Amino acid sequence: KHLREAVYYHLLEAERIVERLVHRGPYLDVEHFDFDRDGREEIIVSNRSLVTFIAPHRGGAILELDLIQFTANLTDVMTRRKEPYHPTVKGKEIIYDPYRRLSWLDHFLSEDTRLEDFRRGNYEELGDFIAGAYQPALSRRWGNLDLALSREGMVATDAGKLPVKVKKTAYFTKKDAKLHIGYEVVNLSGQELSV
Repeated sequence: KHLREAVYYHLLEAERIVERLVHRGPYLDVEHFDFDRDGREEIIVSNRSLVTFIAPHRGGAILELDLIQFTANLTDVMTRRKEPYHPTVKGKEIIYDPYRRLSWLDHFLSEDTRLEDFRRGNYEELGDFIAGAYQPALSRRWGNLDLALSREGMVATDAGKLPVKVKKTAYFTKKDAKLHIGYEVVNLSGQELSV
């Protein structure tokens, strides 16, 4: 972890220096490009204080959230995967993640799922939202930016799979290192949905 933190520190410090040379005052930029080289475009929203990398095709996830003034990647986590040395580890339980650990993923869990179950990856994912593609829509107002991501998917219940729509919105400003998030979840089935 310390090596990753050091690398991020220097990368973000270089980015901060370049941005100060390019932009003389408050700004809010939006770029679309294949940042992680997976063949699909991500959306990168940046201002003087915050850079947010969003992948609509990966459950609308935030891949990276950089706080420039502190040269820190706030989403610097590792996905727990099998490693060659794991069979030699004695006395510790090793937990593996069923999917890449990212921020802003939408989980539908049963009512009896505990936090410890979630931490261990020992729960049933009732929705199909964490791996699904979201449709992005960008709008600007008063110099600020709204990024809405929406998707219709299915949620498993005792009565079968029911259609649900999730719309999540991130609100960005020119001046602040703040990320405002809004959610709208709509049950499209007309039946009661309890998750």
